[in-house]
Amino acid sequence: DPIPPDPIFCRIWNWPFKMSRPMNGSCGRAIELTVIPRSEHHVTPPLLISKILREAGFSHGFSTRVGGVSPPPYETLDFAVLRDPALLAENHARLAQAVGFDPALLHQSMQVHGKNLVVAEGDRAATLAREADALVANPGAGHAVAVRVADCVPVLLADKVTGRVAAVHAGWKGVEAEICAVAVRHLQDAGAT
Repeated sequence: DPIPPDPIFCRIWNWPFKMSRPMNGSCGRAIELTVIPRSEHHVTPPLLISKILREAGFSHGFSTRVGGVSPPPYETLDFAVLRDPALLAENHARLAQAVGFDPALLHQSMQVHGKNLVVAEGDRAATLAREADALVANPGAGHAVAVRVADCVPVLLADKVTGRVAAVHAGWKGVEAEICAVAVRHLQDAGAT
């Protein structure tokens, strides 16, 4: 059994759900994550929610691997785009229900541990074919943006003045390539404060 290093880790680890691996609680203290548990009456997965982003009015969520339909060894909330498309669609639908977006407007990219950024617009398949580790959603378009992570870090940037958000896939190579700075500069160039 793992030895929890701090209270936030304990709160996350002691969910009434099977966790495939423990989560690092240090990021939870920094951004004040709240656990939104899975309802027994719905098929929505539990999410980690940033208090700061929620209070600023941004619908968002950080998922774990709990609450989806994918079989082992990828159980259960697997978002890999190269596996079963029907299971991926159901996992996207569950995430969309939990966060509150239209799954038909979810944009992702081909993540390559680089410093490219793409703005979500138009065809989702075209966005998915682009190599980028940061995606931006413009306000009013209804688009949702997401990144997939395993041992990398998901970074969600939001500006309450413009309403723009950026989802960033920050692995060590992307961090060295300054992908987070690329996303911040893009938001600033678009009027972020």
